[in-house]
Amino acid sequence: MSDSNHHIPYPHGLAKAFNEGRGWRYAAFLISAIALGLLGTLVYVSTHQTTILEPYNISSATGPVKVSPGSSTNGAYLSYVAQADLGLVLDWTPDTVKDQLDRFMNRLTPGLYAQEQSGLIAAAKLNKKNDITEAFYPHTVQYSGNTVQVTGLLVRYAGSILLSSTPQTYALTYSFTQGTPYVAQLTKTN
Repeated sequence: MSDSNHHIPYPHGLAKAFNEGRGWRYAAFLISAIALGLLGTLVYVSTHQTTILEPYNISSATGPVKVSPGSSTNGAYLSYVAQADLGLVLDWTPDTVKDQLDRFMNRLTPGLYAQEQSGLIAAAKLNKKNDITEAFYPHTVQYSGNTVQVTGLLVRYAGSILLSSTPQTYALTYSFTQGTPYVAQLTKTN
């Protein structure tokens, strides 16, 4: 009898098939265990790793601000966000006033948006019509909790004529929705 015609007796063939089946089950179990281990590692790292937040005016900052999960609000980060938000509402030309104020309205809480929307739209139209340009130059920034106070020089022009150049202080209070700060209140304190 040749080797190619050699038949495995029935009980041995069944045992071999069973062993091969167990091998696949073992491999599937091992791959599943590795996948679960990697998933657990990913979840752990994503909840314990320091996150680097970069506000949209970070180019003028000294660098990124690190915020650890579960920590209180990072005042330095909130200060950069406040300066960027004030830039939206206080730095514009007649050509950009509508876009700047629209962007600022996107940064407001729903309650403040409802209060300020019509006034900001009317101000944008009036400033564009009267060829008004405005710029705010911050000097000092202080924060306490979720409130940031920014003091600086507010300059207004009508065309090329200087209308005013006065020191101003603004206080921005933030509320957070899913970790994102939104302007809940903006007040001019002087």
